[in-house]
Amino acid sequence: MLLAYVGCRTTKERNARGEGITTFEIKDGKWEEINLTKTLENPSYQVLHPNKKFLYSVHGDITKISSYEINGSDLEFKESFDIGGKNPVFIDIDKGEKHLIVAALQGGVLYSIEFQNEKIIEIKDKLEFKTETGLSFAHQCYFDKTKNYIFIPCQGRDRGDSGLYVVKINDGNFEITDYFKARKHSEPRHLVISSDNKHLYLINEWGNYVTFFEFDEENGRLNPRENISTLPNDYTGHSQASAIVLSPDEKVLIGSNRIFNHLVLYDVHADGTLSERDYVKTFGETPRFITFYKNNLYVLNEDSDTIIEYEYKDKSLIKKQTIESPSPVCLNFLEV
Repeated sequence: MLLAYVGCRTTKERNARGEGITTFEIKDGKWEEINLTKTLENPSYQVLHPNKKFLYSVHGDITKISSYEINGSDLEFKESFDIGGKNPVFIDIDKGEKHLIVAALQGGVLYSIEFQNEKIIEIKDKLEFKTETGLSFAHQCYFDKTKNYIFIPCQGRDRGDSGLYVVKINDGNFEITDYFKARKHSEPRHLVISSDNKHLYLINEWGNYVTFFEFDEENGRLNPRENISTLPNDYTGHSQASAIVLSPDEKVLIGSNRIFNHLVLYDVHADGTLSERDYVKTFGETPRFITFYKNNLYVLNEDSDTIIEYEYKDKSLIKKQTIESPSPVCLNFLEV
């Protein structure tokens, strides 16, 4: 059985229509909603435990995270935990499966939170991103392939610097090993790294471009190589770049553009550099989140209440179907 968990926005401030985490069952490619778990507001990003028994979510715009137990097709709320930092936006689990790692955007903090299954115990360590100009806003906490390092793209938002931190993690404790100061007002948002752990791609929300880095995993250092736009040369309107993923064969890098409402596709060359390949409609507004499951790409259009499924084939995307879901902003798959 294949299940899909969809996180969403729920508040009027977010112009949202969601009510909680929706569970879909997928049979022969068809999606059927089977459960709605009411949650605290804005369960906007989530991660599954490797044991497939628990799911953890952040709650955007407040200061809490939550845990849920998976019982077959049922998702049961267990507890919430106040981290203190406002607007947690990303959550993951460390290599030892002992700590939840959380980035709080307005809090400007990276957290390491000790946990055991559904029981969230205490904050083990936290790292506040202060620069000479003020607080920087942590928008993601993304592991390298060894799970020895965490990448944290930070936004300045006219109060701090835009940049990308590399943080070494050891038993839940943090140590900064490198920092890349990005262009002012570029607003780094999300990133992805190649399976060989050598090529890292950072998408910049306001700058609307991707920065390619080489990554030295031995020393936790970055080597910036190039910037490439997420927009076509003849597009002169506004846009806000959002999410970024690599195709399963890693031959194509894909980014999403909100407002412009198109995906950008790049060819990935052997040395990791990029060249523009194509632009594909998202068939909806505000593609905040994108993810692959096997050879299908899923685009979540937050303001159109849709999930668009594409087949990835021959370095191209072919639209397959539209799934209705209110204010969707995160998607996880689970085989049970």
